[in-house]
Amino acid sequence: MENPALFFIKLLSFAAAFLGVIGLNILLFGKKREEEYGPNLPLVFRLLQTETKYLSGTIGDSLAHAMPSAARNYRNLLQVANMPKLEASDIFGAQVLWLILLGAAGALLSLAVTPSPGYAVLAFLAGAFLGWEYPSVAIQQAADKRQKLIRKNLPFSIDLITSAMQAGLDFIAAVRYYVNNSGTGPLQQEYGVVLKEIELGKSRIDALRGMSARIQIEEFKGLVTAVAEGAEMGASIVETLRIHAEEIRRARYAAAERQAQRAPSLMLIPMALFIMPAVFIIIFTPVFIRIQDSGFSQMF
Repeated sequence: MENPALFFIKLLSFAAAFLGVIGLNILLFGKKREEEYGPNLPLVFRLLQTETKYLSGTIGDSLAHAMPSAARNYRNLLQVANMPKLEASDIFGAQVLWLILLGAAGALLSLAVTPSPGYAVLAFLAGAFLGWEYPSVAIQQAADKRQKLIRKNLPFSIDLITSAMQAGLDFIAAVRYYVNNSGTGPLQQEYGVVLKEIELGKSRIDALRGMSARIQIEEFKGLVTAVAEGAEMGASIVETLRIHAEEIRRARYAAAERQAQRAPSLMLIPMALFIMPAVFIIIFTPVFIRIQDSGFSQMF
């Protein structure tokens, strides 16, 4: 049987060459893929793009038809994350690819440490599970990050639009004023889409409902509902916007307070894993040494 140390060296050499090829691939084709798929594409979809596309067109399509609920969930996440050039089959293809890669890597690392086939199977299953979950988690994180940025800037945008309308601008001009004078970001992009839809003939309410369906933030859904009801009853849209901006701000403060209240309970985990064992070692080590020196340890 081959020496495990020699096998491990070969494995590390293969890993180094594999990572070098991936790095060269990103260096040569990364910019092109950003232009093709968008700049916010997660890293898991930038690596091995050709292989992922091949699997998405074969196994990915089959899995999307076999698991329609998961496919709908992935399409929803892609919409929230603003990745229109990716499809649910692309996520399934990436999951299959990374399942194979990480599963094989786990099995090879296990065989490099010990020749036991049982541990190799367990390592393969663990790596395969991580590889299957990694692409969906990356998309979920991208969607959550975008929603967080939108939720952070939403009250200020409504305040600015309200102030512009109070100064005499209509709704479309006020939204255009915000788009032109705010920094680049996901909320500015969404308002830009609203402007384009209104210019193409959509009503104001329908354009706002489309934006609400894209960003999927409950506070904004309530705002759109209130604006629609106010328009039907003839109420002032300026007052409606001002009131809901305050409600969104209060909801954000309440969410921050809930997260702060969770901090003590979350601190219990690192305390139990890292701090308490060190405290016990410091306290009981001198006691154990004294028992050893006194001879009482022979009684146990």
